[in-house]
Amino acid sequence: GARAVTIYLCQREDCDRFALAGDIDPDYAAAAAAARTAGVESLCYACRLTPEDITVARRIKISY
Repeated sequence: GARAVTIYLCQREDCDRFALAGDIDPDYAAAAAAARTAGVESLCYACRLTPEDITVARRIKISY
């Protein structure tokens, strides 16, 4: 009954969507799909990188 979330961080600021590389790792893509079916949420955020730090900039869309 607890909330479960997978969080993906894109370490770049110029992207507007995220997708799993199912062609590279089909087992991970299948496991992620099964987790979503079971109710696990997926969130993705683009990050702002500077020489001093990495900060979460904004939420971006996940393409399934």
